[in-house]
Amino acid sequence: MRFLLCTLALLITLNCSGAHWDLTNPIHVYIVDKDTFPKQELFISAANNAILAAGGIVLGSEFTDQKLGLQSTDDDRCLNPEVRGFTHIPTNGIINICRTFANTMPYTLSIATDTVMHELGHELADKGEHLSCDTKSIMTAVPYCHQGVTKFTPLDIRYICENGNTRGSICD
Repeated sequence: MRFLLCTLALLITLNCSGAHWDLTNPIHVYIVDKDTFPKQELFISAANNAILAAGGIVLGSEFTDQKLGLQSTDDDRCLNPEVRGFTHIPTNGIINICRTFANTMPYTLSIATDTVMHELGHELADKGEHLSCDTKSIMTAVPYCHQGVTKFTPLDIRYICENGNTRGSICD
C-alpha cells in the first residue's frame, strides 16, 4: 500500500496526467518549411494570437519543451476551396496550412488568426470532428459559420478540453 501511495504521489509530481499540451507552460511557434511557407511572419503572429486566445503562453525562444510547427502544403485536402488548413489526427504538433490559400488570401492577421485558431483547436483537442454551424463556434467546419468570432466560445472550450489532451488555462 505504501508503495502504491508513493507511486501515485510521484506520478502527480511528475505531471503524468496524460495531457499532451500544458497551457501554463510556454509554447514556441516555428515554421517547418522556411523555404516554401508563404507569409511566414503573418502566420507566426496568427499562431501566437491563437495560443494567447487559448490562455497559453508564447515564447519566442525555441528553448521550451512545447513547440507548435506551421507547415505549408498542397495536400489533396487543400483542393476543397473551404479548406484553409488541417491537422493530422492523432496530432503531431504541426498545423498544416494550405499553400494556395496562404498565397491568395488577403494579407490580414484576422483571417490568418481565424484559420490557425481553428487548427489549434484540433491540435489541442486531438480530434478531427467539428461542431455544427449553428453553434457559431471556432470549431465549426467552415469559416462562414463563425464570422466575427474572435475568441474560443464555451462550446469550443468544451470541445478542446473534454478528452484531457490539454490542461491549464481554458482547460482548468
